[in-house]
Amino acid sequence: MKALLLVAVLLPFSLFSQAPFFKVYTDSAQLVNDGKSITADFMQRVKKVDAGLAIEPKAILNTSPYLIYWDDSLQTANLPIWHQVIPDQQQFFIQLNGGNEAEGKRMFGLFFNGFYLPHELSHAIEWYLVFHVKKRKAQNYYFSEYFANTLAIHYWREKGRTRELEQCYQFAKKMTAQLPNPVPAGEDKINYFNNNYGKLSSNPFTYGYYQFAQFVEIYEKKTDEGFDGFLKEFLK
Repeated sequence: MKALLLVAVLLPFSLFSQAPFFKVYTDSAQLVNDGKSITADFMQRVKKVDAGLAIEPKAILNTSPYLIYWDDSLQTANLPIWHQVIPDQQQFFIQLNGGNEAEGKRMFGLFFNGFYLPHELSHAIEWYLVFHVKKRKAQNYYFSEYFANTLAIHYWREKGRTRELEQCYQFAKKMTAQLPNPVPAGEDKINYFNNNYGKLSSNPFTYGYYQFAQFVEIYEKKTDEGFDGFLKEFLK
């Protein structure tokens, strides 16, 4: 009886410990370790689809104004940690949540220490094919982001992180409802994004609108193709 009670007490902790990310980290070593684990798992999934994708991305801690990004020259996915994020960017998340610091931090954790790591690794796949082995032409900016967001959603769904994706979705819907739509009346949203990428990506409010809007659109599709099916179609 005591043994069963001990298992019952330890099981929730065990399950939680096996589900890293989608949270605000205070321990940089733990963030990097979890990032490495997710990167290795993601690439294992990718190479089951195509073993010829000879890329070995590394997850590192590198908090910058870009927050999370893929550095193709170093083959690194660069992760931010909240306490190193510059105050103006911290305030961006807090402001988007009505001045609620806890909610601003939770949103940061869900997206930037959560959802977006596979997104950046998806960029690594595309850039490898385009720039390293020249097996395909580059997509435009909009569809490059759409590809990365789609593959990331498929990955997290198949890892069972549906609760966290739902939380991201609720935040994304909230953000698109309150952020101003940067697309001028009568303009096509895709063409506008591609033609004004530099200006849009340098403004967290306009770039955020596009990223959150894409997330909402892809999340609501709920296609049946799955991670493998979507990636195989992309690799054709």
